[in-house]
Amino acid sequence: MRALAVSCVVLAAVDITLVYLPALGAERGIAAGSIGVLLGLRAVASMASRLLLGRLVAAVGRRRLLVGTVALSAAGLGLLLPPLPLWAMVVVVTVSGLGLGAGQPLTMSFLAESAPPGLRGRAMSLRLTGNRLGQVIIPSVAGALAAGAGAAGVLACTAAGLAGAAVAAAGLHRSPPADPAEPEREEPC
Repeated sequence: MRALAVSCVVLAAVDITLVYLPALGAERGIAAGSIGVLLGLRAVASMASRLLLGRLVAAVGRRRLLVGTVALSAAGLGLLLPPLPLWAMVVVVTVSGLGLGAGQPLTMSFLAESAPPGLRGRAMSLRLTGNRLGQVIIPSVAGALAAGAGAAGVLACTAAGLAGAAVAAAGLHRSPPADPAEPEREEPC
């Protein structure tokens, strides 16, 4: 369930960023072309993090990497709240993109590994269903909570959700115990 929740929040954060970063730019008088560059940099950073994912998992471990990247994206979105010069927004959005890019494949690998043999397809279907529900519910809740605060308020709610997802990710275990009486084993770091 933790991996499903983290996956939902990360995917919703990607969508919220795509919608509310332009809204933030409009509120702050940032040119549409500059916002387009920021969104492009976020996307490139997400792709780059996925290209390096195998090496990063080998270097620091899957759970530690997931916690770190989700926390990184939460910090990145949180840093967008005060008005920043464009160069600082470039750095913050790029860092956030690095974090957001790793969340989906890492949660998918946790689910695939923790599902019992023969039930992996069902686990992946549940993940897709959860992600779609999260894409509807999470942005709606963030928008309702931050209705009077504008785009920065929605990004603040999203950053808080990502911080909560990072905490949830810290509790992920590598695999379920083979025997119900046996305690769960943690992933070696």
